[in-house]
Amino acid sequence: MSKIIITGASGFVGANLVKKKLKENEIYVFARKESNIWRLKDIKSEINIQRINFGNKSKIQSAINKIKPDYVFHLATYGGYPFQQDIEKIIESNVTYSVNLMQVLSEYKRLEKFINIGSSSEYGPKTKPMKETDLAEPIFPYGITKWTQTYFSKYFFIKHGLPSITLRLFSVYGPLEEPGRLIYDVMTHVLQNKTLKLSSKKIKRDFIFVDDVIDAIKKVSNASNVEGSIFNVGSGKEHSIEDVIRKVQYKLKKDLKVSWGNIEKQRSFETNNHWIANISKTKKELKWKPKVNLEKGLSKTFEWYKKNMYVYKSK
Repeated sequence: MSKIIITGASGFVGANLVKKKLKENEIYVFARKESNIWRLKDIKSEINIQRINFGNKSKIQSAINKIKPDYVFHLATYGGYPFQQDIEKIIESNVTYSVNLMQVLSEYKRLEKFINIGSSSEYGPKTKPMKETDLAEPIFPYGITKWTQTYFSKYFFIKHGLPSITLRLFSVYGPLEEPGRLIYDVMTHVLQNKTLKLSSKKIKRDFIFVDDVIDAIKKVSNASNVEGSIFNVGSGKEHSIEDVIRKVQYKLKKDLKVSWGNIEKQRSFETNNHWIANISKTKKELKWKPKVNLEKGLSKTFEWYKKNMYVYKSK
């Protein structure tokens, strides 16, 4: 049984990771004082939750030395949602707090792996599938700071031996998503038989089911000689928002009413450009590939929401 620290466990991907890892590991959740851990309410008694001030390195160090972790999964982030636009907080959360954590872990010296969770936003718009070797050209504060976070993790590996690896996630979806995200909105509007307001039919994304992301985290945790590397985690396939709506209507046999052209629903980074992962490196070096295609993932997600919408009432 390994000791694992997970930051960002109050979020969508982090909460799913905690629940998948709980049965086989000793889990410690590092959460900021203001973090709402409603997603973990049902397993709160089974995990160790520590409220951490990531701005205080001595507090982080004290917690690390007490726990003696084998792995740290760093998912804590800020700025990925339309309601997270405070630039100072984006810089503080993604850069300052991340660097503080990496500095402490570099001094700890007994870590098996530090898994840094990055974002496809680090690439910026491209005209072809995004490769890890592509020039990063982020165009918004979130992508800029996530790129900075990624390269600090590489710095701490090269200069201080921190066994860090970055996974750049594309458009993750599944159970426990944040309200306002596309798939959450689609599922809840189907269930409530309401008209869904969206911006453009043509916006494209690479959708990856959350269970496949967790599988990638597991693979990289067990991989050898990958420290200092960056890996894309996406499906390697691109779908427009219109494609998603059609698949939902066909697969679920549900009539979803959609109002298109609502500019207020467009997220700042969304364009009609291609937004797709080249996952050849991840497949080759991690022996990983997505197992859940979009149709199956949408069905699994719908079944979860149908049974579990009540959890959002405790949000």
